[in-house]
Amino acid sequence: MKKYLIGATIGILLLVAMVLPSCTKTTSTSTSTTAKTSQVVSTSTPAPTTTAPATQSNWWDKFGEPTYGGTITIREGDLTGMSWDPSSPFGSFYTQFPIETMFQANWTVDRKLWAFQYGFTPIDYMEGAIAEKWEQTDPTTWTVQIRKGIKFQNKPPVNGRELTAQDVQYSYDWLLGTGSGFDKPNMFWPSAVASIEKVVATDKYTVQYKLKTPSAVAIFQIMEAAIMRPWPIVAHEWVEQGNTIKWENCVGTGPFLLTDFVEGTSVTLSKNPDYWGYDERHPKNKLPYVDQIKSTAIPDLATSVSAIRTGKVDLMVQTRGGLSWQQGESLKKTNPDVQLCWYPNPGYSIDMMCDTAPFTDVKVRQAMNMAIDRATIAKVHYGGYVDGVPCGVTAPVYAGFCLPYNQWPADLQKGYYYDPAGAKALLAEAGYPNGLQTHCLISTNDDTSMLEIMKDEFKDIGVDLTINAVQSAEFQSVTMGGKADQMVFSQGTAMPFGPDWCIRFRESTNTRDNFSRNNDKTYDGMIRTYDAAKTLDEAKNLSIKADQYLLSQYWAVQTFPTAVPFAWQAWITGYSGENVIGGYGLQQVPTRLWVDQAKKKAMGN
Repeated sequence: MKKYLIGATIGILLLVAMVLPSCTKTTSTSTSTTAKTSQVVSTSTPAPTTTAPATQSNWWDKFGEPTYGGTITIREGDLTGMSWDPSSPFGSFYTQFPIETMFQANWTVDRKLWAFQYGFTPIDYMEGAIAEKWEQTDPTTWTVQIRKGIKFQNKPPVNGRELTAQDVQYSYDWLLGTGSGFDKPNMFWPSAVASIEKVVATDKYTVQYKLKTPSAVAIFQIMEAAIMRPWPIVAHEWVEQGNTIKWENCVGTGPFLLTDFVEGTSVTLSKNPDYWGYDERHPKNKLPYVDQIKSTAIPDLATSVSAIRTGKVDLMVQTRGGLSWQQGESLKKTNPDVQLCWYPNPGYSIDMMCDTAPFTDVKVRQAMNMAIDRATIAKVHYGGYVDGVPCGVTAPVYAGFCLPYNQWPADLQKGYYYDPAGAKALLAEAGYPNGLQTHCLISTNDDTSMLEIMKDEFKDIGVDLTINAVQSAEFQSVTMGGKADQMVFSQGTAMPFGPDWCIRFRESTNTRDNFSRNNDKTYDGMIRTYDAAKTLDEAKNLSIKADQYLLSQYWAVQTFPTAVPFAWQAWITGYSGENVIGGYGLQQVPTRLWVDQAKKKAMGN
């Protein structure tokens, strides 16, 4: 089975239903009456009729010929508390600029087919990065050929030597604890590729992924892990020297070298002159085009808007803690040359500590869900750009892997209705007739104003909520360390990952993301059964069952998918409004963009 046939065989397993035209607003198919009918991001766009890659056109010709040089400045909301070890739960997104993975998104895909605006990338639109070609050689083996001539960056302790298959095996051994001196995982979420038994180098340029059992989702996990979580290919010299958390030591095969980091202020990346990659749209052109990428922390949104207006910032990549819909509309009116897209974005959730009273009682957890008026929040807080229809961790765009709200059983729908009276009755049944007091941890990098709205709604059912807002570093330390003791506000609804990953957000072993501490062995067993699915239909049915079970336990106050405006300057060229390609695919976007210096100068910058 060659890589070109994957889409025709199991590719549909990975194909989500959201295919957003680049930089356009679409009409929702929801029946909500609170949303603006012409300005709603769809949550139920029909799936494509085929999973095979469509014929490509040179859609990129409109950008003209690329040019080299210049700097792209990216606005970030927070640059504190980061580790430069990509295996760490505190690992920085920016480690992917110097350190690459085996697979990446196919940049030549026509944006009318796939706009790369949602975090997940279907397998049909993936290609090799370090991997060059691959095939399934038996039911439990995927054989991968890596590219020849890829070199590590020319800095100690690797000093520009060639990457080999032995580096790939070493990297997986290091991450999974499967050899090369490692007997326990060094990855914060090894269960994400639970189907892998071992990765073995069979010669200098060939590796084999050995699976524990035949699985319909194994290649899904292997490819998606490459961009959804940092499954880096590293040099043994870098690991063996120690201090992998120090930015000065960060080294890989990627398009940029990490040349400066100022805690809480900026990240500077400089062009790797020895990078192996070429522009897929212009195959004679070596990547990257720009000399430097600088990420600058601007936590205040008003200041961020000013930075875009004055040309001090080129891209606003970060969606979490990004612009409000009001700021987006204002920016378009005052600066019509600034490009603007509305990106689909995960929604927020309030994870309740299920091992701590009062949230050990499912009636309390259900009451908290029934206290929230999602439709009104969507109308007022999001300006009607979203419809407020509730969903779980798995986004409704993954047609076939979860059920949309209108197909939930009636009793489950009722558990997510806005019903303050019913919520009060449930609290009384649980032994809290006079309500209760609790508190919720939130990062200052998240939407504190939305939590304030929810706090007011909780008050209507007798729940007195105290909000504890802390800096991102402290938030990560508390949540990932299992130290939160009541509730945590985070992005845990309609996650922008594939369905295979979404259901793992409530897995007991996922200490990085499962803030609710549900520790439910029944649910964990559902995920293990899903991993062993032999057919597409079986995998879909198991995913639906897991999603419905998760919702029925009310482990979190689930809200609804959201959308955020994203802005960039007109002189950033080769860009169609792509967001982060995968949770960790950040480097692939600016690596392929260039700065139109003439246009920038003509616009007074």
